[in-house]
This record gives sequence, C-alpha cells and structure tokens, in this order.
Amino acid sequence: MELDSGELLLDIIRRSDHTVAELAELLGIDRATLYRKIKNPPDNFSVKEAYTLSQSLGLSQLDFRTVFL
Repeated sequence: MELDSGELLLDIIRRSDHTVAELAELLGIDRATLYRKIKNPPDNFSVKEAYTLSQSLGLSQLDFRTVFL
C-alpha cells in the first residue's frame, strides 16, 4: 500500500528526532494547525514552511517532491 503525501510526511516525522509540537513551534504555528496542514501537504504549506520542514527533517529530493509538489 502506497502512502499519500500526508501519511508519508507523518511517517517521516515519526522516524525523525523531532516531534510535531517541536516542528509546529519552529514554523510559528499551533500543533493542531500543523496537523491540519499535514492532511493535504501540497495545498496547505507555504514555500517557506515546506523548505523549513524539509531542512529540519532532512528530506531527500524525492521525498520533498512527493510530499510538497
């Protein structure tokens, strides 16, 4: 079963050294807001937020494209 982009992003976060709360704080948003954005990443994240998350999580180019494009 293939993960959709939101599920993939959550999986990457779970495997990282970061919590959703930490990442939300880094983005300057509430944790609940970050969860809502994760539900449909390509449409919900600004370019700056996508870049910040990708750098913090160490996303590969493929994962970045899959999640955010």
